[in-house]
Amino acid sequence: LASHLVESPKYLSVAHSGFGLPDSYAAFSLNNGDMILFSSNRAERRASWTRATTAGGFGSVVALHDRLFANVYDSNGKLHLCEFDSNIGLDFYIYKAYGTGSVNVSSVFSNGSVVDVIEADGNTYLGEFTVAAGVINLTAHSAFANFYIGKKFTAKLVTNPIDASMGNGPSTGTPRGITNIIVDVKSTESMKVNSNDVIASSFTGKKEVKTLGYNRNPQVTIEQNKPLGLQINGIVAELIV
Repeated sequence: LASHLVESPKYLSVAHSGFGLPDSYAAFSLNNGDMILFSSNRAERRASWTRATTAGGFGSVVALHDRLFANVYDSNGKLHLCEFDSNIGLDFYIYKAYGTGSVNVSSVFSNGSVVDVIEADGNTYLGEFTVAAGVINLTAHSAFANFYIGKKFTAKLVTNPIDASMGNGPSTGTPRGITNIIVDVKSTESMKVNSNDVIASSFTGKKEVKTLGYNRNPQVTIEQNKPLGLQINGIVAELIV
C-alpha cells in the first residue's frame, strides 16, 4: 500500500508484461501532474510503487499490450504523446547520424537548451551540449556514427529504513548505522550508493560500499550521474546499533 503516493488519481491504465518483462505495470496520473507506477510480479511475489515527475505534468495514460503511453504537458504547456521506453536513459530523445560534425536538433530543441548525448552503437555517455543556431557540435566525437540526443533524468531508489531484530526486540527508532552495503548488479554502467560513486564503467557482480554515521532511520540510496544501464538484483546491508 502507498497511500502517501496515490493522491486524487485521474487516469489509470495497466500494461501486462510491460517492456518485454514478466512484470505488470499500473500507471496512475494524478491531479498534481505526477504519475505513480505500481509494478507487480506475482510469480516472484514482488511489488513496488514509484513516483514519476516531469517539469510539466502527466495527463491521460493508455496501454497497448506491453506498451505504455501518456499525454504529457511540457513546462510551456505544450502537449506531447510520449511512450515509456526501458532501452534509452533519456527523455524526449531523437536518433541522429553524425553528418559533418554539427548535428541539427532544431526540430525538437530550441537555442540555448542543454541536451545530453549517448553514442548509439556502444552506449557511451558523451556529456552535455548546448544547442546553438539549431545544432550541437559533435566534432570531437567524429569516431562515432550515430547518437541519441535528449534529456537525462534522475532515477533514485531509496530503501525503507534498515532494521533488525535484537535480543531485546526490534531496533526501530534507536540510533543505528549502516557500516557495509553490498549491491548485486548486472550490466551496470553508472551507480552511486549513499552519494558515493562506486561504478564508472560496465560492471556485473557484487559491489561493496563502506559508509559511516548513525541515524534513527538509516537508509540506502542508489542513483546515477550518467543516463546508462542500471540493474539491481539485490541489496544486503550490515547494521550496527
